[in-house]
Amino acid sequence: MSSASDCGLKSNEIWTFFEDYYNEETYSVAKSKYLRGLSCSQNPEHLTKLLSWTTDPSKNLHDTDRVQIVQYVIDNPIGKDIAFEYLDNNFESLFKKYIFTILKSVLSSVGVIYD
Repeated sequence: MSSASDCGLKSNEIWTFFEDYYNEETYSVAKSKYLRGLSCSQNPEHLTKLLSWTTDPSKNLHDTDRVQIVQYVIDNPIGKDIAFEYLDNNFESLFKKYIFTILKSVLSSVGVIYD
């Protein structure tokens, strides 16, 4: 799986392959690796879809998965602007549910120090 993190996913077929594996996986460490792999996509639509999982109740994500999605997309050079736009557009929903968890992670990702 380490190669997926460095792959620069471009094709829909490969992204869908990792998405399917993520959805079928039950082991949290493996799920995290699949999220990392999905977030390395070079396709903005993939990154936007991945971010949309953070506010989709049908995904039944753990808070740590939501945070990892945002953090991993921010770590992707083409994902940083996409993530900040997504956070801006969905701020109210995210604020109500995940304010402390997500904001601490986002601020940490961009080098802001908090107490």
